[in-house]
Amino acid sequence: ESHGRKSGAMLQGSLFKYGSRSANVAFKYGNHKTHAIMIGGLTDGFFACGYVEPLSRALDAHGISLVQTLLSSSYLGYGTVTLDQDAAELRDLVTFLREDEAMGGEGYALIGHSTGTQDCVRFVRNAVRGDFDGDSGGAMALPFAVVLQAPVS
Repeated sequence: ESHGRKSGAMLQGSLFKYGSRSANVAFKYGNHKTHAIMIGGLTDGFFACGYVEPLSRALDAHGISLVQTLLSSSYLGYGTVTLDQDAAELRDLVTFLREDEAMGGEGYALIGHSTGTQDCVRFVRNAVRGDFDGDSGGAMALPFAVVLQAPVS
């Protein structure tokens, strides 16, 4: 099923590994130090929605790189991990984007689509508490925006 995606959608960018789990891979479009992180919903992965390509280009024009992420719960991993694990993996991604010299993170937003909105809410809750999956590493910088697009539970 195409979920409204145009065939032939193409973006050139950077594919990178950000965490310790095999699924922890992300794709960055644009070469900016400010990032919008896209978290798809149930069984989603890269190009989760038909608007990913035009959103990437629009954000790029405003100095923001779109980062599409894979979590352990992406694709067929849905239901095999907890929201806290997803939040911890998002913390790893945000930390990587902030600390990697080539990425040079200066700020970030979260965009959750469908059940990905739950990951956004859990991430922000855990970031405020400074507690990710039992790892109390202290509070971290919060996103400058959180977009909950088509939220469902």
